[in-house]
Amino acid sequence: MKQIGSSLPERRVMNSIHIIYPKKKRGVWSFTDKEAGLRKEPFVGDANELIDELVKFYGIKLGRKKKLTLLFSAVPFPDATKLDISDWHHGDPGVSYTWNGIEAWLCPAFYCYFDISEKPPKSLYVMAA
Repeated sequence: MKQIGSSLPERRVMNSIHIIYPKKKRGVWSFTDKEAGLRKEPFVGDANELIDELVKFYGIKLGRKKKLTLLFSAVPFPDATKLDISDWHHGDPGVSYTWNGIEAWLCPAFYCYFDISEKPPKSLYVMAA
């Protein structure tokens, strides 16, 4: 007997809200996400400034005992800040989002978190904790 749903194509299950734990060293934020296959993945350019501004916006006091947690999603969630897509062209290696006058380019590692077979999310919702 054939199982119900066994003829359906295999799908990768994607979380709605993603969590990373960036660390800052010499002015550059980076993170490791073993599940995504990323190790010490750096943020580049103004993405570092955007994270600094999010830390200020959420009033986070980082220190030895308090590390940064960054939550992000393509769908709104409570207390999240909305970033709007500002630049992307089919085939580009990354995508840019803007918030509070800062345009931040996110490298191809961004694609580990979203199914962007056609295009990346129009908005990105982010919360620092």
